[in-house]
Amino acid sequence: MQRSTVKKTDDGLLVLIDTPPGAQALATLAEAQMVVVPCPPTEMAVESLATYLGRVRTIIRRTTPHMRLVAVLPTIVKKSRLHQAHLLNIADIAAAHTPPLLLLPAIPDRTSVQVPDLSSHEYDAAAEELFDNGAL
Repeated sequence: MQRSTVKKTDDGLLVLIDTPPGAQALATLAEAQMVVVPCPPTEMAVESLATYLGRVRTIIRRTTPHMRLVAVLPTIVKKSRLHQAHLLNIADIAAAHTPPLLLLPAIPDRTSVQVPDLSSHEYDAAAEELFDNGAL
């Protein structure tokens, strides 16, 4: 499933597209200038995050050198202790990346976010964080 939101900026449009992971996801973003990697706080996702970020960086370097990997966006986050622990691991991985990646505000696990809805404001905080940190 792919979710997106559009926000008008002074310089143009910011389009957030939340896609499943994989090299093919990057191919669809050939014109993008920045990549934000969504990551649910699950054991499997956290264990593979550093490897996946390395693959994304390699693909960017080889095929789309104008693109920048800028942040990790925790998604489908529950209030459980386990998810909170995994969020700390995601933060550590983002900080250890070269260059360090922003860790954007988490997207909660809510049904309204899981259905495509262009009017959803669940990604607004993440977009604002990108603006505030000069990534955009």
